[in-house]
Amino acid sequence: MILGKTYLGSTEIQKVYLGSDVVYEAGGGGTELYGDDNAASPSDLDSIGATTGGYRWSASGSTIESTNLDAYDGTYSLLLTTTGTGASYAQYRVLATSGKDYKITFRYKVDSYNTQRFRVIGGFTTSQTDALTSTTWQEFTTTVTSSTTGSVSFYFYSGFFGNIGDELWVDQMSIIELN
Repeated sequence: MILGKTYLGSTEIQKVYLGSDVVYEAGGGGTELYGDDNAASPSDLDSIGATTGGYRWSASGSTIESTNLDAYDGTYSLLLTTTGTGASYAQYRVLATSGKDYKITFRYKVDSYNTQRFRVIGGFTTSQTDALTSTTWQEFTTTVTSSTTGSVSFYFYSGFFGNIGDELWVDQMSIIELN
């Protein structure tokens, strides 16, 4: 714990030293877009386990719930569970600006790898699908460029035409608008 927090935001750290060596120096930073105080927040200390922040989280073919059964940090994490045999996902929406870059970072784990995925489709200059395979907490980071001004979505698949009951856990999510 540093400064009474389990997580420090990008504007709170300028340099990190290992002895006299600088091992991290903050760059231009950016604007954090994941401002919701919920189970996937970088700091869920004040969270009562809420799974939604305004209209941003929604699910299709899966449930999305806050759970205190396991978390990367803090008390809560989001648990997505597949309820059907089709594409089962939760999506998170943000407002984007065409031409800007967005860095998405989150911690995740799966119960057992079947077809869990993270997808960026529509509204970006390129689409991508990444398999989420770790059964222990793992950091995932990617940077994408928006081709749209308006609402865009990031998709978290607990099942990609997989098995009913497949799970995807998400914690410490961050979406930073870089430029």
